[in-house]
Amino acid sequence: MFSEVLTTEEWLKMFDNVFSNHPSYLLMFVAAYAICSRAPLLHCNQKEDFEYFFHHRNNLDISAMLKEAYHLMECTPADIHPQRMLDDFVPLTKGQYPIFNKYPTFIVDYQSQERERIRQDEIEYLRERQLAHELEAKAAQQKVDDEKWYRKQELLREAEEQRRKILLKEEEKLAEQKQRLAAVKRELKIKELQLLEAARRRFLKYQQDQREMELNRLDDEIARKASMREQETAATIRDVEVQQMELEAQRRLFEQKLVKQKETATQEVKGELNTNRRKADLEDQLLQRLMEAERADKREAQIVRARIWA
Repeated sequence: MFSEVLTTEEWLKMFDNVFSNHPSYLLMFVAAYAICSRAPLLHCNQKEDFEYFFHHRNNLDISAMLKEAYHLMECTPADIHPQRMLDDFVPLTKGQYPIFNKYPTFIVDYQSQERERIRQDEIEYLRERQLAHELEAKAAQQKVDDEKWYRKQELLREAEEQRRKILLKEEEKLAEQKQRLAAVKRELKIKELQLLEAARRRFLKYQQDQREMELNRLDDEIARKASMREQETAATIRDVEVQQMELEAQRRLFEQKLVKQKETATQEVKGELNTNRRKADLEDQLLQRLMEAERADKREAQIVRARIWA
């Protein structure tokens, strides 16, 4: 009944005009209120805006609305005028009030609705308070969990730092071992080169000695033959040929012996080379074992780190 949208003075002024006119004037005033509020209503595009407008006070001129209501009363055609469907106001009976069962239900149910609203508000307040307590308990538990997590992270960080230092020390030891192994390998390589160089020089000296011995032997043989040739100038051609054949056989025998001696020297050099190769293989095997041990240490460290994180 306009109590939400009008002030007390405006409401009293409206009902002064309502009671002094036909009951249809109240309907005309409703239409006049909507007509006077045409501008703001046209800007509403949501249902909530309309509901808010008709349930809150607005800056409207009550006199203009009353005039518009009178204008509607006068200008509305008789065939659609609500005056023909509503009776005039009648006075109350004396002694007792007449039977009236058409009172607006929203006013009758207002008290029960208010009680229900208050009950719902209390339930909502209790639910929110319970939720606040639960949130406070969860926050406290979360704080405890966070502290535990931070302590665990600190322990993990310290363990990781300790493992990192151990790994650094192991890497330093491994680097030192690699350096020592590289130095040993260089020494063995130098020794191998020295042995090869010594064997080559010994073999060259042996060849040179053999050639010198051969040349000396040939010189001695030539001198002997020349002496025999001078002494045996009277020998026959057949004896000379036989001697030449013997010399040729001796030369071939000497060449075979020389070849055997060269082969023997070559076998000795090959034996030394094989010995050096075996030493190099042993060094490679040692290096491979060290590298496998290093990889095993790294894998073990990774497993330990994974267990710590788990």
